[in-house]
Formats: sequence, structure tokens, C-alpha cells
Amino acid sequence: MLNELCQLADALEKAEITPKEWFPQLKPLPKVTKKKPCYRIAINEDGSIHSIDTIDEQLVVNLLKWEPNLGNSFPGMNLQSLYLLTKQEQLKKIEEWHNGKTPVDIGILKTWCAEGENKWDLIEPRKASCFSNKLSKCLGEIPAKVLMLIQSEGDTEAKRNFEKLISRVSRYLPNPIRGKSIAVDKYNLSFREVLEKFIWESLINQGAAKTLLPILVSDKKPSDPQSNISIYLDIPDYDDWPISSEEATNFLNLTFLNSKSFEHQSEKCSVDAFGNELVDWKKTLPDVSLSYLGKVGLRSMNHESPCQYRYGTIDAVSFPIGFASRKRAKGALEWLRNKSLEGKTWGRADGNELIFAYPSILPKVPISLASVFGAQKIDDSEVKFFKLAESVISSLKGIAKDLNCLQLNVFSLKKMDKSSKKTKVVFYRNYSAQRLTTAAMDWQDGCTNVPEVDIFMLEKKEDTPQKADLQVPFPLDIAKIANSSWKYDGVKKQLISDSIPIFQPASGIELLLEENIRTLPMVRIMLNRFIDNSKQLLLHLGEAGTRKKVLVLSSNSENSYKLWIPAFIGLLLNKIGIRKEIYMSKAAFLTGRMLKLADELHALYCEIVRKKDFPPQLVGNALFVSALDNPIQAKAVLGRRLSPYIAWAKQFRNKEEEKSWRAGWLLKLFEETATDLDKTENLERCTDTDRAEMFIGYLASFPKKADEPKETTEVVTK
Repeated sequence: MLNELCQLADALEKAEITPKEWFPQLKPLPKVTKKKPCYRIAINEDGSIHSIDTIDEQLVVNLLKWEPNLGNSFPGMNLQSLYLLTKQEQLKKIEEWHNGKTPVDIGILKTWCAEGENKWDLIEPRKASCFSNKLSKCLGEIPAKVLMLIQSEGDTEAKRNFEKLISRVSRYLPNPIRGKSIAVDKYNLSFREVLEKFIWESLINQGAAKTLLPILVSDKKPSDPQSNISIYLDIPDYDDWPISSEEATNFLNLTFLNSKSFEHQSEKCSVDAFGNELVDWKKTLPDVSLSYLGKVGLRSMNHESPCQYRYGTIDAVSFPIGFASRKRAKGALEWLRNKSLEGKTWGRADGNELIFAYPSILPKVPISLASVFGAQKIDDSEVKFFKLAESVISSLKGIAKDLNCLQLNVFSLKKMDKSSKKTKVVFYRNYSAQRLTTAAMDWQDGCTNVPEVDIFMLEKKEDTPQKADLQVPFPLDIAKIANSSWKYDGVKKQLISDSIPIFQPASGIELLLEENIRTLPMVRIMLNRFIDNSKQLLLHLGEAGTRKKVLVLSSNSENSYKLWIPAFIGLLLNKIGIRKEIYMSKAAFLTGRMLKLADELHALYCEIVRKKDFPPQLVGNALFVSALDNPIQAKAVLGRRLSPYIAWAKQFRNKEEEKSWRAGWLLKLFEETATDLDKTENLERCTDTDRAEMFIGYLASFPKKADEPKETTEVVTK
């Protein structure tokens, strides 16, 4: 990661962009989720707690805490629940109260807490102290140092706010003589006592159970990382900005940067791995807080890489990083991940992975390069691939006339462990801007490498059903399509392997930007896995098209996957070098079309003769899976099963009834397809490309009949 970030730092210097400098010991808060929020605790002047609420996720990313030594920090810190409960019946009931299913029974809860263990007094394994002793540092030693450092600042609102907070938390410190809290006004309570008093009073009033119960009780021991509760101390009577604000964090940062109390330790006549002065290289590298990922730690080499032992040096000694290099790398990543640049320099690849992309020459106005790969913001979700690619390429031409000389840097970071800050660079490539221009055109051409298909859709039930337009997936959508497995009814399967997908998000970027010869093995593997995982869905889509069933997009987000599938198959075939002008006249495609015609003829028979009493599967659909393995045998069986329907259609086409024209038209198409199929070589066994072509033939629309009446459609909302 350091190599990639130092390259970005060089680009920032050339563009005369100076990232904001942050004091190294100001650390980001842990990643927040709905289940693990960050709590703001506001303290009154008399030491009582004014309120406890949760902080918005976007604000948490911009808040920092001073952590001079590991685990001890201020004004943000990790808290433990007050009580440890382990009985399953208790935990089940507390979960009901937490979710608001039933009101909290205060009497029972107090009894359970009295019987439970005090988590703050438990001695953690391999540690000689309990949480209460640790908290005394977070509320005593560290705030006292902050108070000393801010005295040199002028009389500002931010300074007064911190002085108020530090004065109030100092009330909770134990008196060394009496062993009790210092008596101030009417309060003579420790922080724990004040916290518990506020929680019980709030729960008695049946308020804030969802917020306060996790602070009161937990089933996790202090040694479990999941037991930590992130809090941020604040005051209710602040001037201008609260402590939990970006402005207050900036004040603390400037105070520390301007202080002469912090000295750097350097090695004489030494440089680090990047040629900068070797200062503070033995200290822990800084952290950066990223949206969606939370706290990310920069890392040098580590002992888990066996190759280091060959050279006799391990860990930071093999790749020393000085203060200046650390500052440049941290500043570069913080500039790159700025919230205002989402969709431009960075975006979300999936739940635990972020994609970053930028040109080697940075423009004054950032380009939506990450969005070209599919990492769009929510309000950009309707943007089409080629339209966005044209806009980005136009902007790149404004940076350099010769796009071959302009480099695009693309890398992605993935969170390796939910409970830690371990993050890894899982993808890194450099491409020329000209390659993006060529690749975007190839991508669009490949996604249109399919004929028109019969998939009907509408946005709302009251809309008029329309045949779905071809949807071009973005590169980051490719892994979603290839990894998904489907049931016959068009619903995704939930597999154990979903947590370890075969194809990573960056596979789509490789498919876009790498030369075909390099991606060919991946394309063949992807096609094989897709056919195996999605054949039930493809059969579902084919039969739904025959029966004119409609996908209601607003009712199910999985339907967007289904609209990408035709383009996805066309793209993979194009990467292999198979164009629709060729495969539409081959045996596999024509076999798929014949099975579709069989379905149409069977459906017409059921509609007219059986009065719309349709079987679970139409005749072509039922034979499709066997056709994938043995097309010759499947065609022989189809001929026998279809014989009575063909005989009926020949008799019915001459009648003066509403749908008689369709019987004659289907017979004509069937004869034409059979004739074309006879001209091709016998397809004894199907390859993966043959199977893909057969599916396209099964989904493809028939040639239009000039006087064909409009068909009615059936709406299904799965």
C-alpha cells in the first residue's frame, strides 16, 4: 500500500495539491455499523450525564481521538458494558427489549444485573489491571496533558469547550486518600455510577432502550474485541461547535502540530526506503479512517512474509519508513478518500472493498474515473456505462493530448478482518488512458454481441409493460453476475461459498482493461461457472418470455442482475472471438431457438385447447437441460413430444379464429429453423461456448410479423 500511496503523493506534489497534515497520534474511531454505533455522551456542569445518543456515520469518519499509547485515548475511547450476562434466556429477552418487541421489565433487569458480573472489575487475560484502571488514564492522565497543551492557544470557543469537558471528567477521578470520587457540588459519584444512574432513569421512563441496553449489559468478556463500545465525550452547553465536530478535531490537530512538546527521533546519516530522512521509523505507522471500511492501518513489511528471512531482516527493519514518508502516504490516502471525491477518485467495490483510481497527472477538477468501473454514488445509479466513459475520456483528453502518455493508476483495498484494521491491497494495475478509450468501445461492442431478447419489464404495476432494453453492466458488476447462483423460480440461492466468492470485484476491471490474450483463461472459467450457476435462471427467463411474464423492477433488486445477463454472455463470447453474426447461424443457437419455438407452440395449444391451463414446464423448457449435454438425443425426443402439437397447429391455422395466424406463423418459423439446422454439422457434445450460444438462442426474440397483434402480458412480482 505504501508504494501506491507514495506514487500518489508524487502526483499531488506535481499538481501543487497539499493534503491536510494530521498529528500522528490523532487516531480515527472504529468503523461504525447499525449494530456497532459510536455513542456520544454529553456531560453536564455538575458531573451528571445530560444525554447519550449515537453519532452519524459520516461524522464519525471525520472525528479523531488522541491516543498517546495503545488503548488509552481522549475524547474518544472504548468503553465496556457495565454488566456481563451469560444465560441464554436472559440474552434472548434482552434482545426482544432491544428490538422494541416488548417493553423493558426494569425489575427483572435489575435482578439480572445484581446477579451478573461487573465487567469493569474483571481482570483481562495477560493483563494485570481491569478496565476501571484503564479508564482512569482516559479520564485523568490524557485529558490533563491535553489541558496543558491547549493553554498556549488563544482564548477561543474550541479551547473553552475542551476546558469545560476536561474539568467535568476530572470529577470522576478517585481521591488518593479516601479512595472515593472527589466531592463536587451534590455529586460524589464515579463515572460508572453516573453512567448507570442515567441509564436506569432513562429505562424507567421507557426511553432509548435500543441505545442504552448495549451499554448496560453484554454477553462478551472484556478480552473479546467485539466487547468494545466506541464512545465520544461531549458537553451540552458548547460554544459554536460541540467536541464531537470536525471543527473541534481541527483545533486539537493544530494545537498538537504547533506544540514543541513532541520531538522526532532520527538516525544519523540514514534514509528510509523512499530516500527521505529516517525519523521515527520504529514507531507504529499511522491509521486512516475510510468510509465503509473504518480504521485502516498503513503497514510496512511484516514477519508473516517468509521471503524476508532469506535476507536476515524482518518487519520494519527490512523496509524502514521515516516520518516524512509516513506523512506523505497518510496525506495522500486522506486526500484520495475525501467524501466529496466519492465516485471520482474512489468508490465501493463491495461490502469490504474500496476501489481507487486516478490519472498520473491530476486535473484541477477531479474526473469520475471510479464511476467508469461501476463505483457510482447512489444518485448516479442510472448513468449508462458508455455515456459515462465518453465523458471521462473527454476529460482525460483535456489533461494530455497523447493519451498513451497519460497513466491511470487503479488499486483496491480490502478489509481482511472485520474486527481489526488489517487491510490489504488486493488489486493494483497501471494502464494508459488510451487503453481505456479502446477498452470502453470494445466493452460496449461486446455487450451488444447478442440479438434482441424476450424479457418484459415495468417500473410500476400501473405502467404499460415494455420489452426490456439491453442493459450494459459496469465492470464491478461482472463479479456479482458470475458469482450468483439461482433457483428455477428466478430467486438467488444463498450459498456458504458466497462469503468466499470465486471472482473478486476487480475481475471486471481486468476484463475491461487487459488485452484479450491475458484474460482468455479467466473468461473461459467465468463462462463455465456462470453456465453452471445460472442455467436454472436462464430457463426461467426463457419460459417467462414465452408466457409474457413481466419483471417488476421496483419490487426486487435481483431483477437488475437478470437484465445484465444477455449482455454478459455476449461480452464473454466476444472476448473469446465469437460474434453474433457467426454464432446465430450455428447449431447451438438454432437448437436453442427450436426449443423456444416448441415452448411457443405448446403454450399456444394450452391457451386455446386447454383454456389457459398451463403445465409446470413447457416441452422445450423441460428438454433444455438434456440438450446441453446431448443435443442430438434431445432433438429426437422433442420431435416425438411435439408431434401432436404440430398436427393440431396445422389444422388450427386455417380456422378463422383470433390466434390462428400465430399457429401458421410459428409453423413457418419452425420449418425455417429446422432447415437451417439441417445445414449445420451435428452437435454431439456441447462446450461451454455452445451452451452459452444455446441459451441466447432460447432467449432471443423471433423475427417480427408485420401484422402481428399486441400480446397481453402477465405481471409477476417475486
